Amino acid sequence: MSIVHKQDQDNLLALADAITNPTEGQLVISDPIICKTCAYYIGSWCLEWMGNEWLPQPYDRYTEYMATEEQAKQILECWEA
Repeated sequence: MSIVHKQDQDNLLALADAITNPTEGQLVISDPIICKTCAYYIGSWCLEWMGNEWLPQPYDRYTEYMATEEQAKQILECWEA
């Protein structure tokens, strides 16, 4: 599983970096973004504070799987409008 666009990953990391004293199990959740496993989908990722570091992991899938990134991009653009 992966975040397709590096800027989305950077945005999520910036949210976590802004937290000065994270607590065990604390989550930082991304906005809806384009993700990919065996196919593309719109979902969100989170960073969970575990011990002394942020652990990235998928959080939720909001759509069915799509064959192309372009299909996912079109849906995401409709949501952002």
